[in-house]
Amino acid sequence: MIEWSMKRRKVTLHAKDLGISPRTAMRWWKHYEETREIAYKKSQRNPGRPNSFTLEHEQHIQHEKQLG
Repeated sequence: MIEWSMKRRKVTLHAKDLGISPRTAMRWWKHYEETREIAYKKSQRNPGRPNSFTLEHEQHIQHEKQLG
């Protein structure tokens, strides 16, 4: 239970850094843990709202991924 709380807090902090909702960040993290694929790339198949991800967002995710 404590481990989940710490993980949620960490994901929430990164969500704030990226300017996305913590719920979205948790959903993406869950997808990553299950598939080892970066979830935001899935949004390309969504014909609705354009992707708001910037190069800075991608660099931040890659940096965190390397840190483990």
